[in-house]
Amino acid sequence: LKEAGYAAHAAANPADAVERLRFTAYAVVVLREGFDGPAGTASPLTAALSDTPMATRRNTHTVFVGPSVATHDAEAAFAKSVDLTLHPNDLPHFADALKRSLAETEQMYRVFRETQRALGRA
Repeated sequence: LKEAGYAAHAAANPADAVERLRFTAYAVVVLREGFDGPAGTASPLTAALSDTPMATRRNTHTVFVGPSVATHDAEAAFAKSVDLTLHPNDLPHFADALKRSLAETEQMYRVFRETQRALGRA
């Protein structure tokens, strides 16, 4: 994250992560599979992200890192409600993957954001 120009904060545990998400608007959030419980179980961190107001959520780029997903797997990203999936083997290419994903998201939301600004809602 620092290479990509972001200040990085690492949560000590899931409760700390949820608390930080409640009070801080992050541009990028990285979730590591298994951080907040075994894979396939209900995730308090994912629930906290889902409860974030949509206007804030649209401005938060969420990355899921885990061995159960392939890098840039759009179907897995949709299923996990994240913007980017990244396999741990591809972590050395994190900055490039994030840059590509951010560009794709910006392109996808461009017209929506322009419309919101024109209507005075942005």
